[in-house]
Amino acid sequence: MTLYIKRLWSDTPPLRPQQANQLLDLYERPIATFKDAGRAYQIGFNTALTCLGYLIATKHGGNDDE
Repeated sequence: MTLYIKRLWSDTPPLRPQQANQLLDLYERPIATFKDAGRAYQIGFNTALTCLGYLIATKHGGNDDE
C-alpha cells in the first residue's frame, strides 16, 4: 500500500514533489502525540486537504482505491 496525494479538480494546482512528501510525512507521523486519537487526526488532515482540492489516497499494486 502506497500513499499519494491526488488532485480532486482539474483546476487544482499540482503540488511540487517536496510539498507532497512533506504533507504525506505529516499525515503518517504527526509532530504531536495524539495517543488514541491518531486516526481522528488523519481524518481531520484529509478533510482539510479536501477543502484545498487534494485527497490522500492509497495505491494497491498500481491500482488506486477508487
